[in-house]
Amino acid sequence: MADVKTAVPSTANSNQKGSNSMMLNLIIVVVCVVIAHILFHVVFSTQFIDAEKHKAKNIFGTMYQGGWVVPILISTFFVMLSFLIERTLTIFKARGKMGNAEFIKKVQFHLSTKNVDAAIAECDRRQEV
Repeated sequence: MADVKTAVPSTANSNQKGSNSMMLNLIIVVVCVVIAHILFHVVFSTQFIDAEKHKAKNIFGTMYQGGWVVPILISTFFVMLSFLIERTLTIFKARGKMGNAEFIKKVQFHLSTKNVDAAIAECDRRQEV
């Protein structure tokens, strides 16, 4: 075990990536909140038979009568939906060209022959895909 090299990852690059991800998440949340409020105040508020907004024309008018909590619930749903789509795309992108079993066998082979550099190179190739 004394011949195993350990590499310390660069913190400058990982901090930059985390900051970009956090900024993107914040933008997604703000956009979803704005869309939900526009939908609530522009579309839902016009779905009534009478001008006093007592008789709803359809389900959107009924949702409008729910009050101030409705745009919060709609924006929460939009945020959940957008992160679900983002995570799904990330998982499909992370699959790579080779299967997981083949990748693990290659890394285990390199580690069993004490060829750590080749195992790290294999992991780097997997990340680029």
